[in-house]
Amino acid sequence: MPRIADVLERESRTVDLEQGDFERLLVRRERKERNRRIRAGALGVIVALAVGILLVKSLASDHRVPATPPVEPRPAPAATGTLAYDLDGDIYVADQDGSNAVKIADGLGDDCDGAHAGESYRAEGTMWSPDGRYLAFRASDCSSPDYPGSVVIADAEGNVLAKIPTGTGWDIGWSPDSTRVAVWDSFGERIGIYGVDGVRQRQLLLGSRPTGDHDPEWTPDGTAVMVDSRVVPLDGGTPPEHAYPADAYSPDGSRVVLSKYGSTIQSMRYLSIARPDGSDSRTVFRGWIMDPTWSPNGDRIAFTTGRGRSWSAELRVVDVATGAVTLVTGGDRGPQLGVIGFSPQGDRILYSKIGNGKRGEASLWSIGIDGSDPQLLVAGTTVGDWR
Repeated sequence: MPRIADVLERESRTVDLEQGDFERLLVRRERKERNRRIRAGALGVIVALAVGILLVKSLASDHRVPATPPVEPRPAPAATGTLAYDLDGDIYVADQDGSNAVKIADGLGDDCDGAHAGESYRAEGTMWSPDGRYLAFRASDCSSPDYPGSVVIADAEGNVLAKIPTGTGWDIGWSPDSTRVAVWDSFGERIGIYGVDGVRQRQLLLGSRPTGDHDPEWTPDGTAVMVDSRVVPLDGGTPPEHAYPADAYSPDGSRVVLSKYGSTIQSMRYLSIARPDGSDSRTVFRGWIMDPTWSPNGDRIAFTTGRGRSWSAELRVVDVATGAVTLVTGGDRGPQLGVIGFSPQGDRILYSKIGNGKRGEASLWSIGIDGSDPQLLVAGTTVGDWR
């Protein structure tokens, strides 16, 4: 079976890219694909570990889950649909269609080379807290050759509420109740649970290092975090009896997306919908699968795929009730696409594109779930998040 990097390199010949643009996309895509491939290939082992072989303990002696009262006064939530994104070392918020953009974090961008005083800002994955009151992104110290960094917690106007000193990781895990984030204190070893005030409430110890570049994310009920398909309870207890390596949970936690490998290069992955314990599974699509994302009410799943010489060049939507799959945009020999999320109303999809128009141009787009009314929101970035 060919490495995903080799496949992407071969398929990239169909996209006209600037020097270095595709390599940056490749790093992010290969990391995600490698992590999912490892999860799927080790399914039996992971389930066995979750049933009882792997017991993850907390470093703290008090096994009670810390109380997380809201910090008062809490900032007002941003308007529904507000777009947050990073661009050239800065953080912006804008209207849902990308208009009326305001820079809320002014970074040094390309000048962050270890010789300038100041910070550069970046984001990846979810930025908004579930309640829309807070934004999380990363800051790098441009005056240090070692680039020590931090996780920044801010409100929608850019007022910094806390800085968490951690320079390792990519995605920042928001708790379902918007009161905490989960980040690496030490990559692959210790997870820090921090309040929105930046105070560490708990530190969790992993029993073994993850197999890949994984970040902590929360279970839907907020009682545990997941790393490399392993469930790590906040109270230091035993993981749930049924823990399944899911690519994405539905909003209510009742269903999961599973994308597994088939037996041939023509059907290397297939997308299934199942219960969290893996039961009641049904396959709805066969082929390359990337970025499976649920709609707000759980009735649809968006993902990217490709055929022939165009990997991840198609954006598709699955109707969960019927299993019907619809091509929303893209096609053979098209640009590389990445699903980010649905609009709060569930009628549009936010996605990234690279290799369209000008040579190697990166951009954020939105489109109706039926493929209508594609809109360019921001040129020059592939990182954004709708409130």
